[in-house]
Amino acid sequence: MNVFSIIVLSTLSWSNPEIDTTHIHSEVQLECQIEEHLIDTLISTGKQLLGTPYKYAGNTEKGIDCSGLLQYMFKSQGGEVARTSRGLAQLGHKIDLEQVTKGDLIFFKGRNVNSNSIGHVAYVIEGSGKEVLLLHATSRGVVVDKLHESSYYKKRILFAKRLAYEEIFDLL
Repeated sequence: MNVFSIIVLSTLSWSNPEIDTTHIHSEVQLECQIEEHLIDTLISTGKQLLGTPYKYAGNTEKGIDCSGLLQYMFKSQGGEVARTSRGLAQLGHKIDLEQVTKGDLIFFKGRNVNSNSIGHVAYVIEGSGKEVLLLHATSRGVVVDKLHESSYYKKRILFAKRLAYEEIFDLL
């Protein structure tokens, strides 16, 4: 092939690129469907513990705390996560509270509202933004609460995180 042919061919392919993105789109769709199913399964597992009593540092059906609940949920599907709420805060990336959706984590101050230390974590199971349902272990045990109706938790919000599920689980 001479230099002229190379220039003509490269110009034609550059000016009229036809990239088949079908495979890329179907792979992304599949990953999203798998992640959605995984989140639903995690929620189902967590809901099976509704009513389980609160126990500091607990992570079984006999007694559980907030980070123990998340560890239990993730471990049930083969995922390993930190055992503490501070450790869980190292996962994923921060998002605005208005962006929160099912599968995200919200971190809260503990009992001392004046502290900025992480003292509690909850898993978003439904809704978006500030009107979400939280699955978490509280002094009342494992419960589902509406964030927008809880003055106790609303004033203790520190930040929200979106998890990178593909880093915790082998999704594909």
